[in-house]
Amino acid sequence: MWTVYADDLVNADFAGAPIQYQPFSLPRLTKVKAASTFMLFYNDPVFTEMKMRIYSDKNGSAADQLFEFDNSFVPGDILLTESYGMKEIRFEFDIPKWLAKDTTYHLVPYFSGASFTLSSYVSWIRAWPDLNTDSPYSLDFYNLHLQPYWISIIGADR
Repeated sequence: MWTVYADDLVNADFAGAPIQYQPFSLPRLTKVKAASTFMLFYNDPVFTEMKMRIYSDKNGSAADQLFEFDNSFVPGDILLTESYGMKEIRFEFDIPKWLAKDTTYHLVPYFSGASFTLSSYVSWIRAWPDLNTDSPYSLDFYNLHLQPYWISIIGADR
């Protein structure tokens, strides 16, 4: 059986404090236009809408929602007529947001109307190898579960 290294998103992620998020910081003041990530859709998962949010940091965890990207996706936008798929999804701001340098933010997926089960769900794809980060991540295949989620931030800096 083939495996995609990812973490299943659970309904608890959408009913309060986020459980799964990707911390990031930028080296310069940056005007962020978009963020791109990879998701795995397994067996026609049920949800109304998928969005991405940016949260502030508190002691290494996602604290308060700062921004929500302006576009969203419904299942038919992503999977078309398929029941399964691994997709790169791009979330955009209509008006780009300024993010401070050397400040930790968290990228957080959000689903409304989600009803995931063990046999029908969405997973967030892990990045490997992570060529942009030296530490604490490992290029060792057996430590893949420690890698960050696969994201790209699109923006312009000063």
